[in-house]
Amino acid sequence: MEGQRHASVALPAATTAPRDARHFTVETLQEWGVDAVSDEAELIVSELVTNALRHARSPSRVALSATDSCLRIEVADDGQGGAVRRHAVPEDTGGRGLMLVEAMADRWGAHHDGHEHVVWCEIAL
Repeated sequence: MEGQRHASVALPAATTAPRDARHFTVETLQEWGVDAVSDEAELIVSELVTNALRHARSPSRVALSATDSCLRIEVADDGQGGAVRRHAVPEDTGGRGLMLVEAMADRWGAHHDGHEHVVWCEIAL
C-alpha cells in the first residue's frame, strides 16, 4: 500500500448499523490489502458503533484511514461524549466494549468538538 488511504460511511441509528459497519470495514481493508488486522478492526468497529447506537441514539459515521504503518479507526456520533472504560464484573451483560478496544488497539482516545463525539483508535500494521 502506498501513501495514505481514507474511506468513510454514514450509518443510520438502526440496529443494522453495527453489521453494516463490520461489512464496510472488512471490504475496505480487503480492498486496501490490510487483511492482517481485519479481525481486530471488525470487532473494534462493531463495539464502537454499538456504543454510539446505545448511548448517543444517533446516526454514526465510521472513518478508516491507513498508512504503511498504521490503521486509524474513528466512530463519530451526535452524543455529548464521555467515552468511559468501565470495569465490568462477570455478571454484567455489557460494559466491555472499550476494554476490548484498549486490548486490541495500540492507542485509543475520544474527543468532543461541540458538534460530535469521536472515539478513535490506532492499530499498527
